[in-house]
Amino acid sequence: MKTLLTYFVFSMAFNSSFVLSERENIGVEAQQFIYPADATEDKILLQAIFVKFDVEAQTKLNMTDAELINYAKTTFLATGKAAESLKERKIMGNISAGEILKTKIPIPSNIEIHLITLPDTTKLAISFKSVSSIDASELEKIIDEITSSLTLK
Repeated sequence: MKTLLTYFVFSMAFNSSFVLSERENIGVEAQQFIYPADATEDKILLQAIFVKFDVEAQTKLNMTDAELINYAKTTFLATGKAAESLKERKIMGNISAGEILKTKIPIPSNIEIHLITLPDTTKLAISFKSVSSIDASELEKIIDEITSSLTLK
């Protein structure tokens, strides 16, 4: 059995048996983890991206949940495509219907993105962008470990 590693993002933590990169700030309230941890830009299989919209940001942006998801997609995933399907996952005790879509630019990729509301009314977009060539069972295991273990700290 693989050892579970604990990763911290904002005021939350999650566990994974996969070795991810150190947390990287990619925006004012956006952080990502890369898999594999030591991958160069052209060898990244998966990006796990977390974008936080606190109450102040929600007020300033004045966006619906659908608009917040679209903002996260266009800003951090380089796509404005609509969902091709939905994927339900249990995240922090609630069922979230996340968007599933595919992109071709810059390389063929799969995207899954969820928007959840935290107890303090902060919204959190959680997205996973993977290359199309990643093993589907490996991808599912990584995403499931992250989403099923995410907790407030």
